[in-house]
Amino acid sequence: MRLFAAILLSAFLLFAQSGVENFDLTGLPPKATNFAEQHLMDMINHHKAGDIGDAAVIQRTLAQYYRQKGDAARARVADERAGSAGQIPQASSNTAALAGDYLCRSMGSGPCDTQTTISLHDDGTWGWRFFSGKYEIQGNRVTFRGPGLGSWGPAVVGPNSLTFMNGASKVIWEKPSAAPPALAGTYVCATAAGGGPCQTRYAVELRPDGTWSWGVQRGSYTILGGHIKFTGGLTTGPSAWGEADAESGALIFRSSYGPSVWRKR
Repeated sequence: MRLFAAILLSAFLLFAQSGVENFDLTGLPPKATNFAEQHLMDMINHHKAGDIGDAAVIQRTLAQYYRQKGDAARARVADERAGSAGQIPQASSNTAALAGDYLCRSMGSGPCDTQTTISLHDDGTWGWRFFSGKYEIQGNRVTFRGPGLGSWGPAVVGPNSLTFMNGASKVIWEKPSAAPPALAGTYVCATAAGGGPCQTRYAVELRPDGTWSWGVQRGSYTILGGHIKFTGGLTTGPSAWGEADAESGALIFRSSYGPSVWRKR
């Protein structure tokens, strides 16, 4: 009787495992056409057989993808296959450490093309642009539920950072830190990008409260990845010039055209 019960239990576990690891890809195109599809394929390609928690995360990500496409039938199947496997507790004590605002630091080997902020709250909810939802923590990974971030797939948690994968490239979001008070001051243009003459008479003013101004433009600045990150303003101005470094009493904006130096008055 005990042997029979053990065989039944083994068969049940094998069936449950095969169900959660059965990924329905019939609703995906043959070749990925966007970030969400590429990330799904990467997750599946790197999945190790028998990792039920990972399979459940993939199923939930797949369900979210199908929901956003309006494919309720496939979304329901993926949710059912995920079931309670690898379920992550909501609003665990880890959410307090993870909570905060994150800015995009890098996309692969290049700069970010967004100034938006990912906000994680200690009640297990998140916000990004006009989207919102819940997030769940399992080990060193965070899974986002809801439209928007829900289609990006899990992120790996690092020191004050979240790393998403876009194909083989890492997309890193990091918690900014306050700039040191000594950075505040008025900076005037010494050289334009590449060492040419300056084309503006306006100074960049950094205030101790973390705000900046340049002409009529206003915004805020923080330290991100060891560099000065400007947000706000228009498509021309400090926020559009890229990150800056503080060296020897000067701000140095770096671009593909070369460095632009602004010296403290």
